[in-house]
Amino acid sequence: MPVTVIRDAMIPRGRVDRPGTPIIATTVTIHNTDNSHPGANANAHARALVTGSLLGEYLRSWHFTVDDVEIYRHIPIDEKAYHAGPTANASSIGVEICQNPDQNERLAYENAAWLAATLLHKIKATPNTGLRQHHDWTGKNCPGVIRGRRGAWEAFVADVTVAFAKLSNVGGLVSIRPRAVNFTSNNPEAAAAKLNAALASPIIRSIIQSEFLHAAGGSEIEASASSWLPKHLKAQYERAKSNGWIQPFKDEAKRRGFSPAVIMAIASRETNMRNIIGDSGHGYGIMQIDDRSFPDWVNSGAWRDANLGIAKGALVLGDKRNQVEEGRGKKLKFGSSSFVGAVFNRDQLLRITIAAYNSGLKAYYHFSTSGNPDQGTTGRDYSVDVLNRAKYFDAFLGLSGNLKMPRRHLTSSAERILEAISESADVGNLDHVYELWLGDAIGDFGENTLTSITQESVVSWLKIFSKVSSIAIQSAAPAITMEIYLKYEDLFVKALNELSPYELFAVEDFVSAIQDQGMTFTQMEATTVAAKSAGESDAATNYLPVLAKFKIDQEYKDTRVTRYTGTLVVSDVEGNVVGRFNATTGGFVASYRRQYGPTPPGYFVVSHYRPRTERWATRDGVGFTFDLDEVARTGSRSAFRIHPDGSPPGTHGCIGLTENSAGLQDCCRKLRANLAEVQEFRLLVEYGKS
Repeated sequence: MPVTVIRDAMIPRGRVDRPGTPIIATTVTIHNTDNSHPGANANAHARALVTGSLLGEYLRSWHFTVDDVEIYRHIPIDEKAYHAGPTANASSIGVEICQNPDQNERLAYENAAWLAATLLHKIKATPNTGLRQHHDWTGKNCPGVIRGRRGAWEAFVADVTVAFAKLSNVGGLVSIRPRAVNFTSNNPEAAAAKLNAALASPIIRSIIQSEFLHAAGGSEIEASASSWLPKHLKAQYERAKSNGWIQPFKDEAKRRGFSPAVIMAIASRETNMRNIIGDSGHGYGIMQIDDRSFPDWVNSGAWRDANLGIAKGALVLGDKRNQVEEGRGKKLKFGSSSFVGAVFNRDQLLRITIAAYNSGLKAYYHFSTSGNPDQGTTGRDYSVDVLNRAKYFDAFLGLSGNLKMPRRHLTSSAERILEAISESADVGNLDHVYELWLGDAIGDFGENTLTSITQESVVSWLKIFSKVSSIAIQSAAPAITMEIYLKYEDLFVKALNELSPYELFAVEDFVSAIQDQGMTFTQMEATTVAAKSAGESDAATNYLPVLAKFKIDQEYKDTRVTRYTGTLVVSDVEGNVVGRFNATTGGFVASYRRQYGPTPPGYFVVSHYRPRTERWATRDGVGFTFDLDEVARTGSRSAFRIHPDGSPPGTHGCIGLTENSAGLQDCCRKLRANLAEVQEFRLLVEYGKS
């Protein structure tokens, strides 16, 4: 069995190639990297994957990369990766085996066999039932190296079977701390001797313990700095109970806005729930308050009272949270390094805060630069370990099991809400943040607006609604907007005139639906100007895959009357063409934008799907709207939308399909499937003679 270094090099969660979609894996799929350049080892592929260098017109990601010395994990095995087609992506773990000529190939395949056996054991499958080639899913000649050699696949399966049997013989997986072995690359005989010695060990190592260390970056996997079992935590809970500390934990947690289970878990991590001096004489009391940071408090002797220690620890934790919140989006300095505080959601804020209890601002620095707040903590697992402990304390306390940050209204004003929307949109996670907490904050703001209506408050509400109109369809926001309009129509109409062209455009469809007369000509002109004068490009959209191309076999002319016809080609997330549809653009007689002509060439972001209202239903029963944001964003939506909405085709938008009912439905299904996979993708409009 190979002895190897096991590392985490995680793709940032929420990026387009790691959306965090949960899966229940039933198989393990083997690939070769198809990269035979010298130096194309696991480290090189991990670096390319994590930094986004592989992002392009279609998605590529996988769970593990293996070579002769290292194994890198990029995505947890219970999350989707994009490696072998939709069916495989939803149910299989992807393993890429390197094929660089400067590696010891035999060791690479032994590593891969051990990894595959470990994963199969983890998901309760066998080599016969759970091992797959990429070829089995899509017909692609992959793993190319293995498939190109007679009998190589059978030999690999046999190696996996042997490793799997060893796992079964020792009663399953035994997690230990992985050790790095100094292989000599030009001396395979020495490496083989070390391997033989390793094979004699009765302990089968497991990388699955890294699921505990849900981290990003390149840290070597380590055991927790203070190991524990559930029975240990139960004993600590009973110790706290017998000492009368449970109520102080509850009181201080409530005062600072945390779950008491989290405060108890920090005490568990720091001292195993004891009131001691630790950390080489620098940590005092049950929460290990540092005498270098709080000398007066420590010197006062207050730490000797565990109740005061709990209160001080909760206060420090709250201060860390405030420091992180205040740094969001600002230029900060850590040591000699400057960084911009990254945007975070509620769960991430909790993780950063816990890590900061151990490492201070370093936690926010590492989150902002690598996505992993634990990178600089003791054991490189502080927040994850604390949260895992907290799950047990949560159960001991009889709480709900919800360890997310209690909802705190971080945005009490329109300005703060708009700031949060802008920050989230800039990093491409507005949908996620809206679902986590921003939607609740906006709803509360809307309810407050209804209780105190002024023209200023209506303008503020419409500015907020314009930013989220495309993602708030199923929330309370449209109902609040409708209620404002019905009760205060005059104020509503006046407020529209105070919106910017971009904001007007974003609420255009909604306003047109509730007002019989729709927008005024002046307002419509303003939205058109907004659509044609986009601001700075959003570089994040360059990462989005190009999953649709509208190809027009004519030269483009910026004319007010020309209608162009062409083909809309739809691909899946891995670049396979799944449909071709007849389409048209420009000159729509029922559109007030007809005078501005067809969609210009370039990239547009398909960011939203929603069903159209009954008043827009068609004779074929097809009513779908795809809103397109320009790469240079103009707000929550831009001027360019696909409206496959019946006869005459394209009536209500800039790109329409000239398909029958079956064609319309097929196209919509495929575009919706893409949105379900990646939430946003790019559409490329191309002109020119073939």
